[in-house]
Amino acid sequence: MSNAENYYKLKDGSHFTEICEQAENQDLSGWQEYYWAGLYLYEYAPDGTYYELIVDTIEESFFEGLSYLSDATSYLEAVRILGRVYLELQQYDLALNMFQMLILKDSSVPAWVYLRYAYAQLHSDTVKRLIDEPEYLFERLDKIDNCDQALIAQRNAIFQEYLELCTKYYDIQDTEVDIDALFDKAAEYGVIHTEAWKVLASRFAGIYGSDIEDELIEDVELEEEPEDEEISSQGHLSKESKKRIYDFICLLIEKHSDDLTDSKKVQGLAADLLSQNAKEKNIMRLSAIEGAFSSMSYAIGGEEIKQRIAFSNSRKILIERCGFSDTVATDVVVEMAKAMNFIIDFDGFENECNDADEAISDFSTSLVNDLEQENIELMNKIHELQNQMSELLRKNQDFEQLLEEKKEIIDQLTANEACIDNITRNAANGINNGHDLLDGNKKILVIGQTVVSKDKLLGIVKNYGYQKSDFIFWDDYDKIKSYADRMVGGSFTGIIAGPMPHKVSGLGDYSSLIEKMKKPGYPYMEEARSESGELKITKNSFRKALEGLTKHLLAIQ
Repeated sequence: MSNAENYYKLKDGSHFTEICEQAENQDLSGWQEYYWAGLYLYEYAPDGTYYELIVDTIEESFFEGLSYLSDATSYLEAVRILGRVYLELQQYDLALNMFQMLILKDSSVPAWVYLRYAYAQLHSDTVKRLIDEPEYLFERLDKIDNCDQALIAQRNAIFQEYLELCTKYYDIQDTEVDIDALFDKAAEYGVIHTEAWKVLASRFAGIYGSDIEDELIEDVELEEEPEDEEISSQGHLSKESKKRIYDFICLLIEKHSDDLTDSKKVQGLAADLLSQNAKEKNIMRLSAIEGAFSSMSYAIGGEEIKQRIAFSNSRKILIERCGFSDTVATDVVVEMAKAMNFIIDFDGFENECNDADEAISDFSTSLVNDLEQENIELMNKIHELQNQMSELLRKNQDFEQLLEEKKEIIDQLTANEACIDNITRNAANGINNGHDLLDGNKKILVIGQTVVSKDKLLGIVKNYGYQKSDFIFWDDYDKIKSYADRMVGGSFTGIIAGPMPHKVSGLGDYSSLIEKMKKPGYPYMEEARSESGELKITKNSFRKALEGLTKHLLAIQ
């Protein structure tokens, strides 16, 4: 089948049955055929139905010559698909190998690869190392773009599963857990309120074990949320609303004062705490208060000009992202500033906004000049690093080529050594080849349907020194039913058994023909089974069965 690539590129699925049958029968040649057939099956097969066939087909493309050196694009695509399928099959160590290969070989690897790599790590033998050294997990999870909500949800789910594993190892194996590092990351990801964190934190009572959200909403009755336009159109916040903002920020500062200079951590903490305090939804939108609070946290204890800039930035966030009116945004920012002990004149803040904007403009101009100079220096450094990177990539390609050549030499030496050992062993027994192992004119019987042609199987037997005439094939299902007793006697030296019908004449008390052939009187038998244990005569299963039969014949000489 030479049109697998064309079929795949049509993207219509109309050739799925044909390609599936040819892949199952292995009626393919060359890595391109196996590769494109595997991609086609992955594209159109129902989820989970042909995963093992997809793996077999794509792996066969590697055996047929697909490598990073022969075709880098196709190789990386094949590795990507195998990584996903291995993960679905819960073969986590194999999935790890594939994802690691993608990360090493592809500089523009998509973010989902890092997530799946992290997920596979949690289910592999490397999980104990992740408990001891969580930075190895964070290195993967931090690759996610904070703008992609779907990936953020997946990242947070993986992190929560990791927290559950930390709790398990801490309880059962008394493993040390870096609770400070986990708290920092939980705050950054905004998962402090989740059950996974609470359960782990409860093991460290007095440090992270208390539930601040309970303190926030204790004895508070929820108010009915007003419509959005009511929030943005009101002139000023009520005294009660202002007090709630002030109390809330004071509580947050008291609880996490050491973390307020970390922007991501502050946003995560604010999001967690606000999401637990339903009453605050009457006076602010959660998505905006995160940024506003984070902006102001940088100015705590700083100069007045920095505090004015923080005021103005936070006020603009509430106006632009929340739709608050100028006066409502000002009220919120003033109460936040009071809670943070800013040194600015709170009562005159509303009238001083314009002065603050002017100060920001002057300050920004100075910053821009400094940044432009830094940018020039940075670009020069980037160009220098790019040149160094190009040189390293070139050397790496040379190194990979050298490794490939050495691998081919080693493989050849290994094959030669095995050949010499076989010749030496056979010579010691007075046997020159596999044909000499047969007793007189006896044959080797291959019984059961095959998924490859007889010519391909007979091509394999030459490697073991047999002749084509040494083999007889019984592959007709209807005829096999009446062959049960024809194998007893002196016609055959050995049997290679594949898939056979369930109903066979003359079985007696035996459940299958395979079971009956194991009793005394039958020739020695090897079963041809696939990697999954299924009776199936393929090139690989036939080769393994023939090797086992040959070893048996050598042993009885």
